[in-house]
Amino acid sequence: MVEATAKVNNRLSIRISRDEKDLLIRAAALMHTDVTTFVLQTVLPAAESVIEDRERFHLDKMERRRLFELLESPPEPNEHLIEAARTLRSSRIDD
Repeated sequence: MVEATAKVNNRLSIRISRDEKDLLIRAAALMHTDVTTFVLQTVLPAAESVIEDRERFHLDKMERRRLFELLESPPEPNEHLIEAARTLRSSRIDD
């Protein structure tokens, strides 16, 4: 039995100058690939790096220990936190 593979055909259009396009074409040729593959191989790791940098945080051993201590034994809420909770609760009731 022959399985058909689904080919993704989503397009991304960008506006670039002629010089920028020529640069991409030249770089792709030097890498022995087409422009689409060159751009994807270059841009996707950069996109993943941005997401990693902006959406995740890394803690060293001492910071992790402190975080777990606070999660296991959180401090009593202070007046600012209690007031913030009241404000949030009342704003949700009003909506």
